[in-house]
Amino acid sequence: MKLYPIRDPIAEAAAAGLREGAREVTRDAKRRVPVDDAELRNSGGYSQNELEAIVRFTAPHAWLQHEKEEYQHPNGGEAHYLENAAIEYPLAEPVANHVKARLGGG
Repeated sequence: MKLYPIRDPIAEAAAAGLREGAREVTRDAKRRVPVDDAELRNSGGYSQNELEAIVRFTAPHAWLQHEKEEYQHPNGGEAHYLENAAIEYPLAEPVANHVKARLGGG
């Protein structure tokens, strides 16, 4: 007999909101990355495991471009591109909206 985990509909709704938020933070961070070639931008993505999401950039120079404030970006972009995107995104909103909808309130 195969056993299946019991799914909590509220947790599933919260996970959907978190997924939406991670997707939006990734999009915004990609708009903010320093522009030289597409390698850094293309290395951005997110992963999710239930109620935890990770947004990351995996290009070899991602960390340096993110942290080095003294770097110049003549073609656009900014230092702290991921941090700024995450700070500015209201993550609680999509989570709350999905949970509210699951509860029948919107």
